[in-house]
Amino acid sequence: MRKPHPTWGLFALLITMSALAGKNGPWAEIKLDGDTNETLGEYRTVLVAIDGSREIVAKALYELQPGRTRLQLASRKRGKSGEMTSLPYEIELKPCVRYLFVADHAQQTETRRWRPVVKSEEPIKACVKRFGTAGTGEES
Repeated sequence: MRKPHPTWGLFALLITMSALAGKNGPWAEIKLDGDTNETLGEYRTVLVAIDGSREIVAKALYELQPGRTRLQLASRKRGKSGEMTSLPYEIELKPCVRYLFVADHAQQTETRRWRPVVKSEEPIKACVKRFGTAGTGEES
């Protein structure tokens, strides 16, 4: 019978330890697939870049470190020619808070068809339970 290579045991131990370690500190979340109301001019958004980096995986929920963050968001509502336009948005992410972003097309101007808007903020229950009150990082 062949014995497993010693590095497999170390590899399994590292995976187990990282799974048990969880998060080192509070985090914030950016949510992009929440409820929208097209009657009110709200459409879903797509995250194009975080702090200038476009090397992100497309998904509906992103976990980020709290603090000042620059996002580049695109509206899922395409223009007349089928294009998706993106706009920058700076935000101070609070610890243990989930932000739902929508594209607001209701207040168009001559130079801007839409604007990114935080539709809602809500506490991240698992983060609050582990690290304290949402938005402050303090124990409750």
